[in-house]
Amino acid sequence: MAAHDLDLLSTFLEIHLNGSPTATATKHGLSQPTVTGRPARLEQHVGEPLFIRSSRGQNTRSAEATE
Repeated sequence: MAAHDLDLLSTFLEIHLNGSPTATATKHGLSQPTVTGRPARLEQHVGEPLFIRSSRGQNTRSAEATE
């Protein structure tokens, strides 16, 4: 797996753990567009959405299924 792919996966995990791209960007000193773009590229690679987005925020698809 390429380092770039690990960045995409790492950012996905951090967004899930921190609850939002904004919190993740702040924590790691990155811009929000950078953080938001990584899961979007990962979703393109996987071929389906990884987050469920709603007015309450976003959650991973697996976590949403258990609520």
